[in-house]
Amino acid sequence: MMKPLYAACLGFALLFPAPAPAAAQTSVIKRAFPAMGGSIELTCEGVPANVFEPAVKSAIAVVEDLENRMSEWRRGSDVDNVNRFAWERPVKVSEPVAKVIRAAQEISAGSGGGFDITFKSIAWLWKGRNHGPEAVPGDDEIKKLLPLVNYRDITLDAAASTVRLKKKGQMIGLGAIAKGYIVEEAARALERGGAVSCLVTAGADSFAAGPRPGNQPWMAPIPNPRKRGNALASFPLSKGAVSIASDIERFFIVNGRRYHHIIDPRTGSPAQGVRQVILMGPSGMLTDAWSTALFIMGPTEALRWLEKNPSFSGAIFEESGAVRATGVLKEVMQQTNRARSP
Repeated sequence: MMKPLYAACLGFALLFPAPAPAAAQTSVIKRAFPAMGGSIELTCEGVPANVFEPAVKSAIAVVEDLENRMSEWRRGSDVDNVNRFAWERPVKVSEPVAKVIRAAQEISAGSGGGFDITFKSIAWLWKGRNHGPEAVPGDDEIKKLLPLVNYRDITLDAAASTVRLKKKGQMIGLGAIAKGYIVEEAARALERGGAVSCLVTAGADSFAAGPRPGNQPWMAPIPNPRKRGNALASFPLSKGAVSIASDIERFFIVNGRRYHHIIDPRTGSPAQGVRQVILMGPSGMLTDAWSTALFIMGPTEALRWLEKNPSFSGAIFEESGAVRATGVLKEVMQQTNRARSP
């Protein structure tokens, strides 16, 4: 399941300004910097440089601070400490890490275990191997480690802000939830600094703090799940988050079967039935995590969840080629299909 604390770029910028009328053109300022194993891009429109620059410094500081706390790859981070010591004793974590872990537990329960941050305990089986037959772990290897994957084995003491893991060898990874949270927090920092018409993008996660000048939306592309760098359509995003879970970037094929990086924590093998999920919603943390959870849950359960949660809009691209969608994304996909019909 777990994405590392970065995601592969989907082949083009996730969000871009919609063309404005000639008379209403405003300046666009962008700044990109390395973070979370890739890069993060800050875009503001109609914001004076003397406002943008200090706001950017604040946003960068927020990103660096949260990454230092949440990355499992940084020695001494909260998550690294949990992974090294929490099976022996409760480990103190900061409030942001506790918040993300608490949300992860709720999403795990709501997805029937389709989302599970303890998947980190088994993730190494799928990493560091050549892309050939030897890249696929054996059933015995998976079966041996799968009992370590269980979100119910995480004890989060909210009052003490500590985390305890039940079994030796258990670990957590926040890659499929923390990036969306960090992207949103960076956007909030820009907003607090006066850069209201701004968005932040990192890989497949974006958050718009507010619309462009004149209440114009940013436009987000709908990637083609089988043609990298190609957009099927675009949809408007004025405020809120959009996240994409897709199997197009990191995959290999063995004996005709496609193996990708989104692993079902209940089976220890790549999830089947879905090519891509696009999810819009009010929270970057939630769209990041739920886009992965819906991918793993499969088309039928994912659509049922979307219908029960109307504050989110989603599009589910099935392996069969069918697309199920709700809200704004349903309207966009229907318009796209009509335009392509003879």
